[in-house]
Parts: sequence; C-alpha cells; structure tokens
Amino acid sequence: MNNTGSYPMHKTKRRLGNRPPFLPLQAMVLVLLALTACSPDTAEDTGAASARHFTLNETMIEDLATGSRDTACDHSEVLPQLLAQIGPAADIYPSENYYYFSFNRAGSLFSGSLRLASDRRDDGVLDYVCYETYRPWQAAGGEIRVEQHLSSTDGVTLEKQSATAYRLHYGEQATTFTLNTLDHESAGAPLLPGDHRVGRSHDESGGVFELVFNDHLNDFYFLLDRANSAPDDLVQRGPNTVISRRTGFAYYNASNSERYVLVGVNYQETLMNSAFDGPFDHLPENDYAALGFWDYVYKAYPDIKGNHTQGGTVGDEGMIFSIRPYRLYSDTSDLWFVEDCVATTGQEADRLACMIWGL
Repeated sequence: MNNTGSYPMHKTKRRLGNRPPFLPLQAMVLVLLALTACSPDTAEDTGAASARHFTLNETMIEDLATGSRDTACDHSEVLPQLLAQIGPAADIYPSENYYYFSFNRAGSLFSGSLRLASDRRDDGVLDYVCYETYRPWQAAGGEIRVEQHLSSTDGVTLEKQSATAYRLHYGEQATTFTLNTLDHESAGAPLLPGDHRVGRSHDESGGVFELVFNDHLNDFYFLLDRANSAPDDLVQRGPNTVISRRTGFAYYNASNSERYVLVGVNYQETLMNSAFDGPFDHLPENDYAALGFWDYVYKAYPDIKGNHTQGGTVGDEGMIFSIRPYRLYSDTSDLWFVEDCVATTGQEADRLACMIWGL
C-alpha cells in the first residue's frame, strides 16, 4: 500500500460494483442502495421522497438460499431483474457514469455496476461488471467476477436519447438513464495562488468535489464542495482536522477557512471497493474536452500523453485514468500528519504537499 504518493491510478473497467442495492424480483434483494433511481412522478410525491428504504434481514437470509453461484452474475439473469426494480427512469450520479448495485444470492454477497462510458456508450456498448464482494477473511482466488462489454450481440440495446440520456433495453425491460450534469462554472471555495479550478466531480458517496490543479505543486487535489454534496456531519479531530462521520473522508480545514481539502480516505473501504473508497476514479469524464482536462494531466504526468482515449481509457486492457491525491489511513490516529504538517510548514501549498504526498 502506498499512502504517500499522488499518481495516476489506472483502474480496470472498474468494479462496477459495490454497494447499492437491488431488490430482485423475488429472488434478489437490494442490499445497500447507493444510488437510488426515481421517476419524475415519484420525485414529486413528498411522501414517497421522505420514505425510508429498508434492507430486511429476513429477505437477505431468504435470498442467500436462492439461486446458484455459477449463474449469480450472469447478465441474462441480473439485467432483467435489475432494470425491473429500477423502473423506467434513473439518475446516474457518479461523474464517471457508474450505476451501482448489490444483492445476496447462493450463499454470498455480490456487487456490481453498469457503466455508460463516454468512449463506448454512443456505439451502443454497456460496461457490465458483477463480482463476489470482497471480505478480508477470504483468501484470494476462487471468487466470482464477471466483466463484459455488452451490446446488441448480447441482446442489449443502448440508445442515445439526448446528450445526457440513454435508454437501456434488455428483454422486456427498459430504463432511461440520465447522466449527471455538473456545474463547472460557479465559484466554490477560495483558491490559493497558482490554483486552477479544473472542474467538479461527483463520487458514489454523494460527495461533490472541486478538482484543483496547483502550479506550485504541479499536481491535483480535491476540495470538498459542501454546498452541493449530500448532507454530511464533519467531526473535529484536531485544530485543523475534520472527518466525515458518514464516509470516513478526512479533510484539512484551517481555522476560519472555507476550504476543506481531502487528505485521507479509509484503507479498509478501498479494500471493500465501497461507496467510501474515495473520488479517485470519479473524475469529470463527460466534460474532459470542454474543461481542457488533459492539458493539466500532461503537466503532472507527461508520460500519459498519447496513451489514452479522450474518454480516459488507458492501454489495451480497458483501464480508466484516475488519480489519488490523498493518503490512505487505517485508524483515525493515523491522521496525526495533518497537524504535524501545519506545525512544520508555513505556506499553504507546502502544507498540502506535506499532507498529501509527505513532502
């Protein structure tokens, strides 16, 4: 585990998976609804909007006794049940276009996602991943993992309805997915000298971040956009250190400052590939060209030039470009580095370098 370096991380067609739920038609239960989809009619119903969505232990136990491991992630079984539960319309919040789900089946917990990748969606290709959810006590090997690019040859139809809406059809089920339109123009937290606000990103935890490039550091960092993020309770852990009660994200927040710089993500959550594994792989993919995103990337990582598509696919294995300008921590006591960096450095940019990269 490298806790100190900021570097481009190239993740495979990605985990399409971790949490959310999915209440399969009779046989699959939605365990952890991470990104809920609702139709316009439902959104207007204030009673429905305020209703709790329960994960039932009874259903979990019954679903564990259902089905076969061999077909647990078979898209021909998963897709019709998933789309039936989602309904005719859904919103995709993460800015690299993932729709997450999870379910219990055949004695195990499974996770997955559907991705409408900017490189492939206009060609009618859906990224599908389904896998057995990581558990630290399980030895590596033998777990189920399915990664596919599905298209019309697989009975999957993905049709562009507008710049931000795509209709996914499989069998008798169809859902129109609307991509997240991010505000990259409005001002956010105050910037430092040499800062450039590249754009906003939205990760699967519900957090919205400003992606900032700093000339002095020649690298990126994430600023929390509290006004546009999901509600969160930030707990003071030190004079300049706060941590999210919900996500475990740790921030550097100097006294009387409106800046919340992401400096730490819990290591166990990254192993779990959970909703709280950090925004490293949720960059503003749909707006790379308009934001001049790659120009900033080439300054920090010149070797990536010529080795990626405009949508961020890297190499021949379908990996995606991602960055992690923050540390991983196992226990909150590990966050001592924030206060130590404040005490030993003077300039804010140098403090960020100390906190994020240990420089």
